[in-house]
Amino acid sequence: MSAFHAALAGTVTTIGVGMVAVARTWPAPAAQPSVRAVLDEVSLDELLDGGPEPVHGTPVVWAFRYCPRSGRDQPQALHADGSSTCSCCFTTTATGDRL
Repeated sequence: MSAFHAALAGTVTTIGVGMVAVARTWPAPAAQPSVRAVLDEVSLDELLDGGPEPVHGTPVVWAFRYCPRSGRDQPQALHADGSSTCSCCFTTTATGDRL
């Protein structure tokens, strides 16, 4: 290996070590508070049994729809009046077609 290659390798290594040192001291972005829903025992049992029971004889229909609170498509329970409830943050959105 020539002196040029050794100097180049040393320079690249020094730059890499410096970048790692800067990255470790760089301030992390502030975490957004997470939304956690409290489930009661009935809801937890329904989730563990494979799904919710039919409501008043009507089966629950699931679909992916846009949730305005989380800002992305989430699995949502569709209701007969056209509204939907997000399964992650439990936000009810009054849009959609009637079932």
